[in-house]
Amino acid sequence: MTTFRKVLFWIHLLIGSIFGLVIAVMSVTGMMLAFKPQILALSDQSLHQVRVPSDASPLRLTEMVERIKAERPKARVRDITLNTKPDASIGFNLGRNEGVIYMNPYTGEILGSGSRTAAWLKDVEIWHRWLGLQGERKALGASIREIANLGMIVLILSGLYLWWPFKAIRIKRGISGQAKDFNRHTAIGFWAFPFLLVITVTGAIMTHFEPAGPGKSREPGTRTSAPIDWDLALAAVQQALPHWKSLTIRPGGSHILVLVEESESRLHWKTRIKLDPANYQVISRTTPSQLGPAQQLRVWARYLHTGEAGGIIVQTIWFVATGAVLVLIWTGYKMTYRRFFQRKGSSSC
Repeated sequence: MTTFRKVLFWIHLLIGSIFGLVIAVMSVTGMMLAFKPQILALSDQSLHQVRVPSDASPLRLTEMVERIKAERPKARVRDITLNTKPDASIGFNLGRNEGVIYMNPYTGEILGSGSRTAAWLKDVEIWHRWLGLQGERKALGASIREIANLGMIVLILSGLYLWWPFKAIRIKRGISGQAKDFNRHTAIGFWAFPFLLVITVTGAIMTHFEPAGPGKSREPGTRTSAPIDWDLALAAVQQALPHWKSLTIRPGGSHILVLVEESESRLHWKTRIKLDPANYQVISRTTPSQLGPAQQLRVWARYLHTGEAGGIIVQTIWFVATGAVLVLIWTGYKMTYRRFFQRKGSSSC
């Protein structure tokens, strides 16, 4: 074995040993989140769909906001999300504590604020992104996750180099012990290699281009000092973009931000419109094509990372590939244990 290969082998072993458990947590939670859109569509169907009356028209947004305030006097509507589908409910974001509640736009009935499944998936995402840490400790969890993700990239690339002389691409039967684990480790690693590389690289891109500071939150940094007319804001957007599919109206300090989807793309490209809260005139409009390279790259990375860019087929491949990581970690730890703690006549790198 050459000196370079020996060094690379020990780097591979040490990174896997140190970050294996963190990578396992990211893998397990990633598998749980693999079909998040489909799971939420089923579990929260009663919240997102309503019966359309034959002789009724939707209530005004301002009227619906007043109904929410009547039931929850301390609540503040941070943003409103609408869809052009006639049977779609309307989502009202009441902030971090109360979350999003959904309302029937025809009757004004509050449908609920999310299923237990949605709350569970939110907890899973906290573990996936911040290793379960919250509040001020989120930054620590994010840093550990980022380092572990970069370590995973090194493991993937170094693993391919170490695999090359052996070129194991199938699972062998009739072997046991170190030989069995080595075969599983190299063969499964080979087949999972391209998919895991996409998942980890896109994860690194998302982390690198993640907004910092107050803008990192999805909620507005500040609220307008005076209540806005939600219906005038909606009318202004409908005039500017008459073919919109869904939108979110979000008041800010000096403007009203509206995020508009004009097509049902898997990448959820959004046009950003800023309205003047004084007269509801359009201040600026930024289409997806006008986004900077970094912003466009992050959008692509986000939906490639989850597999949503390719639909259910790619999500399934990502699920299986992520599950393969658990096999790689398990066989890697077993081989490491034998190397250091069990006597053996010979060993294979």
